[in-house]
Amino acid sequence: MLKDNIVFKTDDSSKIKKRIGIIIAIIFLSLIVLAFFTGDRNIRHFLQLKNQIAELESEIKQLEEENAKLEETINLINEDRFYIEKIAREELKKAKKDEIIIEFQDEKELKVEEEEKNNNN
Repeated sequence: MLKDNIVFKTDDSSKIKKRIGIIIAIIFLSLIVLAFFTGDRNIRHFLQLKNQIAELESEIKQLEEENAKLEETINLINEDRFYIEKIAREELKKAKKDEIIIEFQDEKELKVEEEEKNNNN
């Protein structure tokens, strides 16, 4: 009978150890989950940073494309005399001594002017 009691006590202590181990594991996992969702480095903060990175990468791509266009324009200005003349004629309304500049208006501009005239009358 004494042996049965000892075996029984050993079974109880192993059950208690298992329960303590499970409780410690649950507490540990709870602390990990709590730390994951709260504090400065939580999942929400991580997702915000991820979105911010995506926006910045998009902006970088757009700026790189703009830089490429500007570099192309600089190269044209430095190397192509006719490009400079084209810009002077189109944007600055410049002409050679014996030339006359004739400007045509868009249909939209004409409509706006007509509406302004009609509103003033």
